[in-house]
Amino acid sequence: MLTDVVGLTHDQRELQKDVAAFTEEFCSPEYVTECDENGEPPLDILSKLADKGWLGIGLAPEYGGFGHATEVVILLERLEYSFIQLGSLVSRGAMYPAGIIADFGTSEQRDEWLPRALRGEARAVIGISEPATGSDMSALSTRAELDGDEWRIDGEKLYLSGLDYSQIIFLAAITDPTAPPRKGVSVFMIDADTPGIEATRLKTLGAWQNRTYHAHLRDVRVPRDRLMGTLNEGWKVLNGHMERERAGLAARAVGAAQSVLDEAVAYAQTRTQFGQAIGKFQAISHKLASMQIEIHVARVATYELAHRIDLGQDCRTEAAVVKTFATEVYKRAADDGLQVCGGSGYLRDSAMQRHYRDARLLTIGGGTSEIQRNIIARALGL
Repeated sequence: MLTDVVGLTHDQRELQKDVAAFTEEFCSPEYVTECDENGEPPLDILSKLADKGWLGIGLAPEYGGFGHATEVVILLERLEYSFIQLGSLVSRGAMYPAGIIADFGTSEQRDEWLPRALRGEARAVIGISEPATGSDMSALSTRAELDGDEWRIDGEKLYLSGLDYSQIIFLAAITDPTAPPRKGVSVFMIDADTPGIEATRLKTLGAWQNRTYHAHLRDVRVPRDRLMGTLNEGWKVLNGHMERERAGLAARAVGAAQSVLDEAVAYAQTRTQFGQAIGKFQAISHKLASMQIEIHVARVATYELAHRIDLGQDCRTEAAVVKTFATEVYKRAADDGLQVCGGSGYLRDSAMQRHYRDARLLTIGGGTSEIQRNIIARALGL
């Protein structure tokens, strides 16, 4: 699969070809199945991506990066086509922390951590959600108080995916309990092995390779200079890359949905019932045609969003629209793809059942579909 998108440059099309060749070599169906069944993250592939220089895509050249949002979309779309959740490891584990450190870190932190991020050695998790709050940052219960030259942090965080193989936690905590909503929250860069952090693994429906945790923080001590950005302005830190993150989520959804469609079409062309391939029956062919329509529209919208981001436009509403549409397209495609494949798709060694499990996460992560619709509704003046 090579996406034929109008307006891509020669270099961008070459990047498409290079990433496609890479995934065909290193992301065999057998390898993907093994990682999924064993709950093992593909860290060896992350290292190979670092060797190609691709973990720096979207990062400014002065920090060792290249490209912009469009190149990020190209990379993540193809990675997710071949390996569900590999795009998550790349974006969450390398690109997102590098972007935060580049924009909000000190010069010393940039010098120390950005080269490690580009080598895939500075993987990170985002600590926002808590047992009593998810999207509402004003309701956080985790507190950080300055104690001499250290911050003392107490609280708990949910859904820390990849905590056991990450080096950094970007953690949101209340630093001014009297501040109005969206104020009084700060973000800290915490070493994942800091004393006082106790983690318990959670059992999840899908994304088994990511290994998700519930963490308790008791008297966790963090150096004063690990505050990211401005005190009580953590909202800006977490949202500084939100449009790019949501474009990346949309790209991942499009790539994964295309994989679903290709597998379902191949099955429909070879599976025979009542004397003919099941793809000849209108009930099946129209289902696949509808998937193609939605995936095409989602892809065009995703690349347009990336282009707008590259132009420096304010795309908050557009990012909400595209992220919602693309991830819901993937969810519907996974459901319909499993229906087309029937019992074959329901077997544990089928890629289709992995799509069915993993697709649900993309409509939740990065801001739920409901939160995205709130953003869109506000833009409509509602």
